[in-house]
Amino acid sequence: IEVVKYLIGTGTFNMEYMNRIGRTAFMVACKSNQLEVVKYLYEEIGDVELSLTDYNGNTAFLHACLRGHIDIVRYLYETGKVNLHDTRPNGWTTFRSACSSGEVDVVKFLHETNTFDINARDTFGNTAFMDVCREGDVDVVKYLHETRKVNLKDTDCDGHTAFMLACMDGNVPVVSYLLSTGEVDGEKAALMLAYKHRHAEVIDLFIEKYGPDILSGTGIDLHYFSDETSNFSHHNGYSSGEYYYYDDFFEDNGVYSMSYDNIE
Repeated sequence: IEVVKYLIGTGTFNMEYMNRIGRTAFMVACKSNQLEVVKYLYEEIGDVELSLTDYNGNTAFLHACLRGHIDIVRYLYETGKVNLHDTRPNGWTTFRSACSSGEVDVVKFLHETNTFDINARDTFGNTAFMDVCREGDVDVVKYLHETRKVNLKDTDCDGHTAFMLACMDGNVPVVSYLLSTGEVDGEKAALMLAYKHRHAEVIDLFIEKYGPDILSGTGIDLHYFSDETSNFSHHNGYSSGEYYYYDDFFEDNGVYSMSYDNIE
């Protein structure tokens, strides 16, 4: 903060100056969790345009949300001049971005403002809950689930539930948590996705939960996980004949649009 004050005191500091990726000093302070600097620039220097975006389309508020800087998020919110619904170029709001980044404190704070639709969908039919189940933090998954506002049976455009997406991407902590709720459906289809993408730890969770009988009728061969010369190394474990068998399995179990390209 003393360095910042000194530079401003030289009279050469320009609040509107942007670095090579379009970030002002205020954005950089928000991004790097420099609360004292943020307060000083906003309260003492002024002339901070909170709607300004960098070349990636992110505002200072979005940067703070993305990185879980909860004190800065609260401070900017309390100015009354930030847009809670700042949206990134990919269409994600501050809430969706915080969920995807695994920043549970920011997720809780934004959710408690009661201004976000927790089940809003993007153009692919995905919700924030689906995204975080697929590749996010289990603490965010727990929080969103405990709000009782998410529906574990909701599906994306390809017929995947959040549980299936977690299995597909091998998000072991999330799969473990969702199995523990006793509220998931489509277990065998989810199991097949884990097998297709070679997530042995996920398959172990299914066996621990349901016993070895869960593998019945799936055609799963656990030798694929130990034999690197088997056709698991070809098409992620499927010969062409096996692929058609599993595609039929998905269709028979209500998961549509599951061509090989769609589930790669």
